[in-house]
Amino acid sequence: MQRTIKAFVHKGDTHYVAECMNIAVVTQGKTLDETIANLQQAVALFLEDENPEEFGLGANPPLVVTLELEPASHVAQAPPSVHAVYPVIMSMSPPVQNRQSEMDLPPL
Repeated sequence: MQRTIKAFVHKGDTHYVAECMNIAVVTQGKTLDETIANLQQAVALFLEDENPEEFGLGANPPLVVTLELEPASHVAQAPPSVHAVYPVIMSMSPPVQNRQSEMDLPPL
C-alpha cells in the first residue's frame, strides 16, 4: 500500500501541468500557485466518496509533488535536457497556507 499520491509538475507551452502518477488526475494552471491549488482540488474531488484503499492508498494520503524547472540561463549554460527537480510534500487537508510561493523559486 502506498502512503502518498505522487504528482509531477512541468511547464507546458502556455500553462503549468500537474499529473498524478498513481491515480488518474491531470490539471493545469497559469501559475505554480494556481496549478498546485488546482491539483489539490482535483485530487480531493477524485477521492471524494471513494475508499483510498481501492487505489492502493492509505487514509488521507499526502501529495508528494515533483517540480521540473529549466535551469536559469544566467546561472549556468546547461543543455536544454538538464532540469532541476524540486520535491514538495503537502497535505490534502487542510489546504497548505504557508508553502513556498512561486516568487521564491528560481526563474524559468
